[in-house]
Order: sequence, then structure tokens, then C-alpha cells
Amino acid sequence: MAYTQVQKLRRMRAKNKGWNKKLAASLRDTVAWLGRKGTEDFSRREIKDLQLLRKMLDQRLYMNAITKSTDELLANPEKFRVASGGYSIDLNKNDL
Repeated sequence: MAYTQVQKLRRMRAKNKGWNKKLAASLRDTVAWLGRKGTEDFSRREIKDLQLLRKMLDQRLYMNAITKSTDELLANPEKFRVASGGYSIDLNKNDL
């Protein structure tokens, strides 16, 4: 059975909620670790871990913006209609 647009939106929201909770836990752990570390230099592995965390943040912000745009599209589809009859959603840095 195919999902309706509302069901897809609910599924996206549920996934985002779960991933956002995991990311928040990772951020809390990182902040605690940085507090314990103090002013010492970072090792190569620690720098890679921090870069991975930054990448995860970027992905979560992007997915949250997509979910928000989908919600707005379902609430008011005429706002996103283009001249050719289709729909277009443009995400820019302000959405993230």
C-alpha cells in the first residue's frame, strides 16, 4: 500500500525526532568531554570525531528543513506552485 503525503510527513517527523534525540545526546557527551579535556591539544582521532559531529549536525539541519518545507507544502500547496503546473521547494541557508 502506498503512503499518502500526510503519512510520509508523519514518518519523516518520527525519524527526525529519533535522530534529533540521538544527536542531542552526542552533543551533551561532547560538551562534557570538552569540559574535562580543558586546554590540551587535540589528537588526530579527536579532530576527526569533531568533524564527523559537525557533518551530522549539517545533515540533521538539512533534514529538518526538508520536513518543515514538506509540512508547509501540504498545508498550502498553492504557495509552491510554479508556472509549468508542478511544485518547487527551494531550500537556502536561511532555512537551515
